[in-house]
Amino acid sequence: PLLYATNDGGFSWKPQTLPLAADASGTITTFPPQFSNENDGILPLTFSSGGSNKVDVYTTQDGGKTWSSGNPTSDISSTIALGSDNQALAIGANGNAGNVYATSDNGRSWKQLPKPDATVAKLVGLNFVSSKQRWVLATTSADVVRLFQTTDNGKSWVPLNTTAST
Repeated sequence: PLLYATNDGGFSWKPQTLPLAADASGTITTFPPQFSNENDGILPLTFSSGGSNKVDVYTTQDGGKTWSSGNPTSDISSTIALGSDNQALAIGANGNAGNVYATSDNGRSWKQLPKPDATVAKLVGLNFVSSKQRWVLATTSADVVRLFQTTDNGKSWVPLNTTAST
């Protein structure tokens, strides 16, 4: 897959080739890169492998001049939020849609966190609100939309009151 980069505010673009994982096949999709500062960033990429979808989170430490493949996994989806401290949260995939995963090494490895609540069936969004505050939006098995907040990078979650509905 190609990634295009600009150094002049978008007036001209140059292609960058990303090295693919050995087991990558099928449709390959890249998502917009996210940067935690001017040098460190991640670039999620999805592909098929052995009948399941996988996500590979590419990382850069030089502002996007070069990208390194991470460890492709089928545990997370391409819905990833990156904070300013090289920590990120991702929504689970392939049967893990109610789980949150975290990384503290800019996407090189991922750890499953506790579910925000036992009633959560699916996570539908996440966001870093501040350097300490992260939110996830979830639906329950009763199809109720709930918003959860963590201030300890997902070790514990608190439900927030909201009037959102599906």
